[in-house]
Amino acid sequence: MAGEYPFNINGNTYSETDFAAYSYVFSFPRLAKDVAAVGQSVQDAAAVIAGSAPGETTLASAATVNIGGTNTTRVAITGSATITSFGTIANRIRILRFTAAATLTHNATSLILPGGASIAAAAGDTAIATSDASGNWRVIDYQRADGGSSPAVLTQVDIITTTGTWTRPSWARDVKFVLIGGGGGGGSGRRGAAGSVRTGGGGGGAGGLVEETFAAADLAATLTIQIPAGGLGGAAVTADNTNGNGGGQGGVTVVFSNGVGILAASGGGGGGGGYNGSAGGGPAGSTFTFDTSGNGNGASSSGSGDLANQGANGFRAGAGGGAGGGINAGNAPAAGSTSGYVNIASNGRVGQISLGGNAPGGAGAPGVAKTWARGFGGSGGGGAGGNAAGTVAGGAGGTGTPGGGAGGGGGASTNGANSGAGGDGARGEAFIISRG
Repeated sequence: MAGEYPFNINGNTYSETDFAAYSYVFSFPRLAKDVAAVGQSVQDAAAVIAGSAPGETTLASAATVNIGGTNTTRVAITGSATITSFGTIANRIRILRFTAAATLTHNATSLILPGGASIAAAAGDTAIATSDASGNWRVIDYQRADGGSSPAVLTQVDIITTTGTWTRPSWARDVKFVLIGGGGGGGSGRRGAAGSVRTGGGGGGAGGLVEETFAAADLAATLTIQIPAGGLGGAAVTADNTNGNGGGQGGVTVVFSNGVGILAASGGGGGGGGYNGSAGGGPAGSTFTFDTSGNGNGASSSGSGDLANQGANGFRAGAGGGAGGGINAGNAPAAGSTSGYVNIASNGRVGQISLGGNAPGGAGAPGVAKTWARGFGGSGGGGAGGNAAGTVAGGAGGTGTPGGGAGGGGGASTNGANSGAGGDGARGEAFIISRG
């Protein structure tokens, strides 16, 4: 059987010799039975075999590849074009061999593929296709060249980072959206008199996460994806005896179909401005986190002006920004606190924490860039408090990184020096996974 392309119908294997002159007389009864078992008639089997010539015809891939129009049972399909039709010739069986990465698009009537899914072919793949009395084709067996048991499912992943339109692939059966809202900005620190409690700004909250899968038929052909900015960090305080400014709320990431919003991820809350008590961290955006170790809230600054706790960790969510360092009543400045980290499995960390600034006056580190394209961005560390003499400004909070990283809080200062500004939160993102 060297040089032949065996295929399977109803559990029985056939090859080119089964269709050679006279050979089909002996194999026809079994073939007819097997063809009937997959939806064809005995008459169809007879029509298929009669007149089939030995050898192989080569056809180029195109929207329509008329495999029924050849006079050979074996057909080699070249090229990598997308195929939506095998033509309309009735009552045929064809053994197909692909020489390149063509795409077969499932059609529930005219080109029925295994599992109702489109197929990404690879060089060396083989298939058996039959047409019914109306000329509609069905692939009844598909063999992967690499030994896989089923054809590859078409998958397309799009990462959306700016507002605009997105076109749904025509072959898609379902579409999964993963949305991350914008990160909240960190609050700025208080500027106050020596000997008083001056607290740093709270860290911003991480952008929210939502996931949902839709049937492709339920979506418009073209969707609008709204990608928001992150919240701005609170501005540094330039006047004596003045509380810090709160950070801004991160924006909402939204998917619109036919002008109607069908899915949204809210932004993280902004961190509170420093004063003479604890400045609250910003809450994380609404998110399906199933969280066991924190939910991406920003760190609150210490009410005594000392070192604050780190930003909250996230479980399948972003991490909170670090809080700004304060200056306590004894005029000792505190370092900024670290951001949280993303925890997607028990004790598993994705992305490093961002360190707070060293006292006096060190800036918080910016959020660490994500190492996985569809992950959360890191959140910024908090800035450190300035010095007691009012000659060193409070440190600025670190900025968040896309998508959805929060800003760190700014450090407090003594009158005569500016407090630290809060870090800006990062923009949101959308990840779209289409499956055929």
